[in-house]
Amino acid sequence: MTIRLQEFQRRRRELMEQMEPNSIAILAAAPERTRNRDVEHPYRQDSDFWYLSGFPEAEAVMVLLPGLVEGRERVYYDLGRDAAFDSRLMGWVNTIRERVRTGAQPPGEFVALSHLLHDMRLFKSKAETELMRQAAQISAGAHVRAMQAVRPGMYEYQLEAEYLHEFMRHGARS
Repeated sequence: MTIRLQEFQRRRRELMEQMEPNSIAILAAAPERTRNRDVEHPYRQDSDFWYLSGFPEAEAVMVLLPGLVEGRERVYYDLGRDAAFDSRLMGWVNTIRERVRTGAQPPGEFVALSHLLHDMRLFKSKAETELMRQAAQISAGAHVRAMQAVRPGMYEYQLEAEYLHEFMRHGARS
């Protein structure tokens, strides 16, 4: 069960059409989360980043529209989601501000990207609807398999294994 490359491209194009001219959108991948000292939680990509890119790796940044931050009137970005990346981005902007006397132009406005993106995510494409239909069928099959396998005295982890088996059998890892 996968979303085709064209679907991600369509989403990015649709978002860019909604943005004001001379703007740039910046999204950071979800950071890896440390569970304890040297063990990290299983990685889960930021939902908005995944929605636009399908890229599953950490330490990535997506920038929509050509060019850099300098000279853009506005930056579409969600401040407050990732303090470490917020700091990096503001560092870039402040570097530009320090060079204003030499003609550098920092962005004059930050716009919350989530407003546009979350409105887009409310309406599903045919590809998304089909993927949701497949996921529901797999989930229903997993429930049926678990109900057929359950026996008195069975441990919960054994039932979970039956349930997960059905997901894995159909390529639905998460």
